[in-house]
Amino acid sequence: MGKLEKEIMLLHEFNDKHKNEDIFIIGNSPELNDISEENKELLKKKITIGVNGSHMFIDTTYWICGHPDQVAVSEKYSNNNIIKFFQKKDPHNIKWKEESNIIPIKSCFFNGVSLVKTFDKDTILTGSRQIGFSSTHLAYMMGAKRIIYIGFDQEINYIFIIIKKTC
Repeated sequence: MGKLEKEIMLLHEFNDKHKNEDIFIIGNSPELNDISEENKELLKKKITIGVNGSHMFIDTTYWICGHPDQVAVSEKYSNNNIIKFFQKKDPHNIKWKEESNIIPIKSCFFNGVSLVKTFDKDTILTGSRQIGFSSTHLAYMMGAKRIIYIGFDQEINYIFIIIKKTC
């Protein structure tokens, strides 16, 4: 995806993009190590949303995270054809490389009110620091018939990926 294409892609342009389709949300729990190559190939034919470190295990249609460090790792190691969303309270404060294919989106904590189904240019994605919730809201907005979760162990772990420079 080139810079021009990215500039015209906004969150509301994904409203009902996958209406009545199954959307698979790929987490980053250790169970992803057990997915066979055959099943990875099957998932490539499906609509998938990867979260956080999932790109280290499998290519997805979309990817979403809220950590700048994971974006940096994704930019270096993931498939550049993946549409990537970066969600933060104010994601526009972070500067990306010009050729980056990151779509910045605003997010907020769930306030107990029902989720917005159709986004406009001012709608904010719900979930904030809970990426499972954010990716679910994204799939819902995209028109998912069913949302299937793979690689979510329901534990809260803080994992930091450190990449050492070698001389």
